[in-house]
Amino acid sequence: MKRTVLLAAAALVASAAVVMTAGAAPQATPGVTARTILLEGTFPLSGTASLYAPIPAGMGAYFSYANAHRLLSRQIIWKYSDDGYNPANTVQVTHQEVEQDHAFALVGGLGTEPQTAVRSYLNQQKVPQLFVSTGATTFDRDFAQYPWTLVTRPKVCTSHGPPGAPGRMYSAKSAPKTTPPSEPVPPITTPTRRRIDKSIGNVSGLTYALPTA
Repeated sequence: MKRTVLLAAAALVASAAVVMTAGAAPQATPGVTARTILLEGTFPLSGTASLYAPIPAGMGAYFSYANAHRLLSRQIIWKYSDDGYNPANTVQVTHQEVEQDHAFALVGGLGTEPQTAVRSYLNQQKVPQLFVSTGATTFDRDFAQYPWTLVTRPKVCTSHGPPGAPGRMYSAKSAPKTTPPSEPVPPITTPTRRRIDKSIGNVSGLTYALPTA
């Protein structure tokens, strides 16, 4: 399953690059050449959340597999940086990835606070913020305001008991009927967020077209 998701992610990003460059002006698309596409991300390689450090290494391993077996039309160059799960660090590193490295997209960024801290900036720059690893409902709920952001993890809602009692966390799918999500969950097929584009084609049952410039 993880292998399928990673392949779908890689194919979607590569396909998105094709869609963006197809109708683009003569100037080059940042991070994209005729043979390569540069993807970057921020992850907590150190600090209290460093248990997630194997994630980008695993992504890199599969991107290497995809490159070796020529699964995509472009070779993926994958780079990632440590933000220590600190939003201030995420902002600094993200600016570097966009303004100095000229990454085509930031992929798999982890953490609600770190990714929220750079969401507005990335959307202003029209740099894809893809497959954000967070269960916060804002990343789906606010899709119209941030069309360049795509979340991958299930949404999460919280059920609060009596005052002083600890809350209990559920996924949006498993939440009991007596404690429904406090916020509406938009359908996965929301046109503004996931537009079916025949020029991209279907990849493992998933389609996603980036908004036009």
